[in-house]
Amino acid sequence: MASVAISTTNATEFIAAFKTSVASPQPSTLHDVITQAVDRYPSHELGFITSSAHDSSIQTKTFSAFNQYVRNLARAMLDWGKPTGSVVIVYLTEHEDNMAAVWACLLAGYVPCLQPALSAQQAHKEGHVGHIKNLFGSATWLTNELGAEQISTISGLEVHLLSELKTSAETFSVSADWVAYEAKPDDEAILFLTSGSTGFSKAVVHTHRTILAACHAKGQSYGLTSESRVLNWVGFDHVAGSLEMHITPLLYGASQLHVHASAILADPLRLLRLIDEKSIELAFAPNFLLSKLTRDLEKRSDLFGAFDLSSIKRINSGGEAVVSKTARAFASTMKQLSKNPSAVSFVISAGFGMTETCAGCIYDPVDVLATEPVHEFLDLGRPINGCEMRIVDPADGSTLRPDGESGELQVRGPMLFVRYYNNADATSSSFVEGGWYRTGDVGIIENGVMRLSGRIKDTVIVHGVSYGIPELETHLQTVEGVTHSFLAAAPYRAPGQETEGFIIFYSPTFDLDGPDASTKLFATHRALRDICVKMITLPPQFIVPIPVNQMEKTTLGKLSRARLTSLFKQGQLAKHIARSEELLSEARGATFVAPSTEAEKALAKIYAGIFNLAESEMSA
Repeated sequence: MASVAISTTNATEFIAAFKTSVASPQPSTLHDVITQAVDRYPSHELGFITSSAHDSSIQTKTFSAFNQYVRNLARAMLDWGKPTGSVVIVYLTEHEDNMAAVWACLLAGYVPCLQPALSAQQAHKEGHVGHIKNLFGSATWLTNELGAEQISTISGLEVHLLSELKTSAETFSVSADWVAYEAKPDDEAILFLTSGSTGFSKAVVHTHRTILAACHAKGQSYGLTSESRVLNWVGFDHVAGSLEMHITPLLYGASQLHVHASAILADPLRLLRLIDEKSIELAFAPNFLLSKLTRDLEKRSDLFGAFDLSSIKRINSGGEAVVSKTARAFASTMKQLSKNPSAVSFVISAGFGMTETCAGCIYDPVDVLATEPVHEFLDLGRPINGCEMRIVDPADGSTLRPDGESGELQVRGPMLFVRYYNNADATSSSFVEGGWYRTGDVGIIENGVMRLSGRIKDTVIVHGVSYGIPELETHLQTVEGVTHSFLAAAPYRAPGQETEGFIIFYSPTFDLDGPDASTKLFATHRALRDICVKMITLPPQFIVPIPVNQMEKTTLGKLSRARLTSLFKQGQLAKHIARSEELLSEARGATFVAPSTEAEKALAKIYAGIFNLAESEMSA
């Protein structure tokens, strides 16, 4: 009988790991985590580089000072007069502000809900805020002046400014262990919003118990101790930024440096300087940053041997598939930049996780130079303690697939969310018998190691044949004229269309109002079409160029296919499509010959059907 694709961590091993881990005691609530950190490591530090700190100046607070600060904020919050358990939507920009607001809410007995950056599209923003208000039955927001201005046109919101809360908090000096409410392990702790394509995000409910189970197991996987130093630049509204890179190291007493994403993306070299200067052991870098660092630095021979990178033990990578070739090129470049290459071991740990799993729950830490990856993308590895994974037939959600066969990835464990807030239908449809959560990803488990082959819906089906979109996107990214990591292909079926097609959304590297825009756009679109025809026998139905400053990304730098498709259907990308058509018509003008005879028109119609183009685009 063939082995089945399932991997698990023995429950006995999980309990034993808890008992034997010296650096990992067992607080039962998040309140216990901050209290323990202050009691054991009062002088350890939280460092912050803000979006305005162009000189990389670091603002620091000791655990002790931060604890006093957030408890005073919590006391000031009570003057709002909200009942215990009220949801507070935290909408802030800087890591320190977000972190302080979340802890203050927890200590005051409120439930923080972290709100990512709101859409620049007014209709989408208003729809989302209205949905959140209805979901929670109230709308209490804690934000800054800019955030308040963004939501000022929306009625029925109770908006509090952090600056005013800080001023109020200065009048208090509560004890170092003050709390307004003694939390219980199964109380709602923090809510996270999923990325909704039409403004209807789901609110993922994590309790103190689920978060602590995840943080204990993550810290063991990372090898964290109280002497570890962690660098994070992922936004705090994302589970990776808040749970994985803050609460987890805080549980182990590790010092942390939180850098605003803009500071790293504007100058990726800053990441290496900080690793060098602060002896960072653990950092996070998604595939697009690994690629950008490699492109920017691999030819900088003047920097070879310039950095002490011997402290770094592990770089976690998530949010998107990590291209094996990119990971090896990055590691090789880092070796060249290191003062002592032989002392550097670049372990890149690709991982799998979701908001529903408290971020990463499956990892594969590997020295990509010592062990050459065997697949195009890095494997995602094995589950952390307490987590189980299995591959099943997506048709029934329960029949196990043999080892090495692809199917739907399901996970279960104590780090799984408990429900979607006020959405019983979505909650029940996300689980199958036995408490297994349906991730929606297509994966393969081989010899206990998992890798993904796409999302269940990340495919385009042409005349019954399914093609993977991620693989197509990887090749489309190589086209000259496409801004790296600013391209997404999304399945799309127009009304009356006999088979599914797709749309390509991308940001061009050139100015669409520049002097050579028409020529460059024509060449870029032709190259994109050529790749599509070669790979999946079908050109895209539409190619939509969107200026890079108007292409919205998630906290982890991902483009939302669903969001882009929604904007397309609503007609909100019409101006970009019109500009594209204008430029392409201009480019075709020099060589375009309209069909004139009946035979030419007939052939034009045939070829337009074959290549999925408008007849008006066919030249004689």
